[in-house]
Amino acid sequence: MTRATVVFRRLSATTAVVACLGAAGLAASATARTTSAVTRTFAAHILSGTGRYAKATGAMLIELTLTPSEASPPRTGVGPEFLVTASLFGDGCTHRSRRPAGRPCLTVSGTVGGLASREPPARPIGDVPGVFLVSGASGKISPLGMVSAQGTLRGTGFVPEGRPNAWLALTGPSGSISIGGDGPLVGGFELP
Repeated sequence: MTRATVVFRRLSATTAVVACLGAAGLAASATARTTSAVTRTFAAHILSGTGRYAKATGAMLIELTLTPSEASPPRTGVGPEFLVTASLFGDGCTHRSRRPAGRPCLTVSGTVGGLASREPPARPIGDVPGVFLVSGASGKISPLGMVSAQGTLRGTGFVPEGRPNAWLALTGPSGSISIGGDGPLVGGFELP
């Protein structure tokens, strides 16, 4: 191995480390610099249900909007906080031929709103996707009525492109449903 090859390999390794550290810095500050609302549309479906909705199926679009919260400083141990609004648009149960027998289809529609806070990463490295916990959300969802909502929203991490995803549990007076889905293809270090 020539001296030039050794120097080149050291420079390549150094460049890779600097690039990773730079990306980690971008990831750590990506949500801190977000000053405007981010809206994404997720293709979702009912994952499970309880009570009256125990065997329910259904597909929907979720229009999710995250707006930076400036009302109060973030709670201790919690990352940036966002106001979250999820609007659900059921598909009208148009895919009846694919629905298993004996499973009722729900056309789910309505809006819930609440607070989403960034969960501190398990590792202090910025290569992991941003995870947001939705809490204290509520709203009116047809056919469930008034619901409380909680869930998890996951952005993208240190990848060239990926799909953010959303999971929400909606609990009403007659039962609950869990819904989940994926968003559009976006770049790395994106919000959900």
